[in-house]
Amino acid sequence: MITAEQFDEVMAAGPDDDPPLRGRVERGAPTIIIENPELDTEVRVPFQVQMRFMSGDEATIDLDTLKISYGWFDLTEEVLERMTVSETGIEGQIDAVKPGKYKLKFSISDDKQRTGKTTMIFRVVN
Repeated sequence: MITAEQFDEVMAAGPDDDPPLRGRVERGAPTIIIENPELDTEVRVPFQVQMRFMSGDEATIDLDTLKISYGWFDLTEEVLERMTVSETGIEGQIDAVKPGKYKLKFSISDDKQRTGKTTMIFRVVN
């Protein structure tokens, strides 16, 4: 999902000091709930990724709006190819990444053009 070169480039740019996003950003926007890995935990590869999307106000999730980024790299296509992605969430396994700290940013909108955002932070250890 994240290549060693991408990891090295993002690390060379210095830490991303933006605070993690959690929950709804706009009133009624979709909520992205990260079930695994928990925020800022240590994991060993392979590890499971599980998250849920919850829409509000009788809206539906628009999967075409899903965006996943690591630093300035867009990982959306890699996740769509390697994990199970549906209107209810994302599930899959990360089995090969370099040890270090990762901060992935997720956003998704509903059919009413409201966007929910969250951040997944984890540390891969040997």
